[in-house]
Amino acid sequence: MSNHSRPAVFVDRDNTLIADPGYLRDPNQIRILPGVPDAVKRLREAGFVVVIVTNQSGVARGYFTENELRIVHERLQELLAEKGAAVDAIYYCPFLPGRAAVVEEYRDDSELRKPKPGMILKAAEDMRLDVTQSWMVGDSARDVQAGNAAGCRTILLGSGATDPDARPHHTMSNFPAAADFILRESKRVAEMKAVLDAARRESERAPKRESVSVSSRRPIEPAAPPVPTPIQEKKDDRRNTTVDDRSSPRSESEVAKTEPSSMESSTARTDTAKTDPRSDGASPAESDVRPAVDHARQALDRPRQVRAADSPFEVLDEILDEVRAMRRERNFTEFSIAQLAGAIAQAFAICAVCFGLYWAINNDPNGSTLALLTGIAFQLMALTGFLAGKRR
Repeated sequence: MSNHSRPAVFVDRDNTLIADPGYLRDPNQIRILPGVPDAVKRLREAGFVVVIVTNQSGVARGYFTENELRIVHERLQELLAEKGAAVDAIYYCPFLPGRAAVVEEYRDDSELRKPKPGMILKAAEDMRLDVTQSWMVGDSARDVQAGNAAGCRTILLGSGATDPDARPHHTMSNFPAAADFILRESKRVAEMKAVLDAARRESERAPKRESVSVSSRRPIEPAAPPVPTPIQEKKDDRRNTTVDDRSSPRSESEVAKTEPSSMESSTARTDTAKTDPRSDGASPAESDVRPAVDHARQALDRPRQVRAADSPFEVLDEILDEVRAMRRERNFTEFSIAQLAGAIAQAFAICAVCFGLYWAINNDPNGSTLALLTGIAFQLMALTGFLAGKRR
């Protein structure tokens, strides 16, 4: 294991681990907050080093001495140890700048005092800790600022979350909640690391392939011989027959060799006729395909020098375009007529209903009844027209 590889949880003391009575100097006044011992214990069992980093300006202010502060910390460790949760170390800063520091030797703007990261960096150097994998937990903005400056991930607790100067990575209600979050994040990161390590070991065990030099030039592949169409085969057979007739009469053996190929060509032409949409025996899936096929026949019967570059896909596209055009034209015509009839009937139905309401207001029940019945009839006609005009 390399140096500076252990993760740590740097934690403030007052209002984080213990209640703050104000410049604590009496060991008997220590009151550990609920859930703190269990949280510290679980963090240490998970492999974290737990370090207290605390500002203790009471020394500079003359409220207590460093010796009295040492006794308080010893008592704190005893109370935590009784529950199996003693911390790994306690770092404190007794210095304070300005006139409030009545003890001259402690009047100093020390790098150890939070929000400066001195205590965190000193603990990391002394205990070989990895600050980039560590956390700083506290209840004030200066705790967060110190952790951010040191390179830790930071958690702000309690009412300190409302401090505008704080820029924590996360906020929690208390230290046990922060410990739970840190442990969950640690487990998630460990699982991801295990997956990556397994993938790396698998790649290392895999046999290495020989490196293949790739040329910038693309190799020239021999062109595949063209597949003759049935028409070309017929033409070639006819041309070969003419040449043979000119040169010399064919022997019986040569005729026997030629007849199978002629039969194959005939079979190929028969199969093509079965699948060719131009064949009279073809049965299209839809009734409106045949006019398009007839139109495509004209394209297929064009002079060969014009269609020499056409591919089967181009011919198929031409057939499909013709089918779509005929469908659009027919659907537009029928749909428009049906919609027009339905719209007229709907207009008459609305007019009849209006007249019926008018006559009902003027106390003419006969006229009102007749108009409403007429409106219902026209409405049925309109619905029939709309339904007839719909096409799938």
